[in-house]
Amino acid sequence: MRKPAEAQPDPQLRRAAILMAAMPMMSIYPIVAQAYGLENRSAAALVLTTSASFVTLSVLLWLG
Repeated sequence: MRKPAEAQPDPQLRRAAILMAAMPMMSIYPIVAQAYGLENRSAAALVLTTSASFVTLSVLLWLG
């Protein structure tokens, strides 16, 4: 018996998935973290990931 050929992912779909995965986290997390007293740490992480995303997304788009 022959194995069915595996479908190759669409390059545009793959690129969109990588870009979505590289996006910074949503701003709802500091609000949720407020219930646990961690809003400052969560807000700092949000600023850090958003700042880092400018670099990582630019590199991913450049390579893509």
